Amino acid sequence: MAALGLLPAAARRSDLSSFRDTDAIAEAAYRFVPTDGVAITSYFETIFNLWYRQTAEARRPDVAVIHRLFRTYPGYDQALGRQAPGLAALFREPPPDPTLDTAWLTGHARRRAFLLEMDQTLQADLRPFLLPAGWWLWVSPTPIPGEPWPPSWCRPTAASGKN
Repeated sequence: MAALGLLPAAARRSDLSSFRDTDAIAEAAYRFVPTDGVAITSYFETIFNLWYRQTAEARRPDVAVIHRLFRTYPGYDQALGRQAPGLAALFREPPPDPTLDTAWLTGHARRRAFLLEMDQTLQADLRPFLLPAGWWLWVSPTPIPGEPWPPSWCRPTAASGKN
């Protein structure tokens, strides 16, 4: 019976009705990306949050929002071509490969702001061009001096089979 007394406290601790972390990540993207910028997401929570804000709240229609891992779904490239003409070339290989084309991305970063959502599965050749900005990463047109993101202490090891 004593355990029943713990239920109200456990329910309060597990209440997510005031959870706003995904909102904070979406707000950071809108705060960081300038007019006509591109936000490239890696997590479905973020893309759906940004799409909701653009569709339901009419927030930042100038920002192209792309989810790189949806590239594995049939028809996403065609939808991307309608939403953001010219950005389908952002990807290195034909679908379903979600690998970003580093040369294309860094070349276009001279004329347009690209913001990537932090994700350790981003390919290694892109890392020297990434500048952390909170949960997001700016894409620089030139390599950034010093150790590339992520720092060596938080990279997956070669033994894990990931780059």
